[in-house]
Amino acid sequence: MRRLLVLSALLAAFAWCQTSYGMARILIYKGTIKASKTIFDVNDTNNLLSGSIQGYWMVDVLDSGDFKGAVLDSTAIVYDAKEKYYKVIPDSINIDPYDPCKVVMLAFTATDPEGETSFDVVGKGKLTKYSDDPAAEKDFVPTSLKGAGGLHIYDFFDPAFTCSGPVTASLKLDPKWTRHVNANIGDYANVDAVADDIVTELTAKGGWTNWPDLTPEP
Repeated sequence: MRRLLVLSALLAAFAWCQTSYGMARILIYKGTIKASKTIFDVNDTNNLLSGSIQGYWMVDVLDSGDFKGAVLDSTAIVYDAKEKYYKVIPDSINIDPYDPCKVVMLAFTATDPEGETSFDVVGKGKLTKYSDDPAAEKDFVPTSLKGAGGLHIYDFFDPAFTCSGPVTASLKLDPKWTRHVNANIGDYANVDAVADDIVTELTAKGGWTNWPDLTPEP
């Protein structure tokens, strides 16, 4: 029986409205992508299918200057905890438009040789503790993001299985990882280093399969 490892990745993160300047911040979101009888196997279009997949989305955000809130770097990790598959997807997130203190919109797009997936999510900034460093001030950060998108002849884990159709997305700020990373920012050269630590924790019990990274087309 063919299993639908559905879906996708997306988006996450932020902008800043604070008195501290000169550094980037890394925001880490955890969430779920779902389809409820809204997608179909492009090689077997008899049925509308359901499914879900979880993920982490980490975004390095500029916190000063004219482009405050712009994404400097990003990485997503999508995974199926039951089947123990995961995939790392770099450089796929941008903000357009954004407002450092109010509504933030994030867009995620990833491609492979066969198809594409893209999603938009929105959230409103809240004054939030983003670092375990006692000296760190709170900042305006979206603590939850919701939206929708779709798949177009796209797979996540099995190159032999592709599907198309609309999905929904729901993300929440992961306080544990966000506070830890920003309190120890000197230990993380970039979001890839954060992704490495999250993958290490996620797969600690063994038995996981890593499919190759998906690098979006220019």
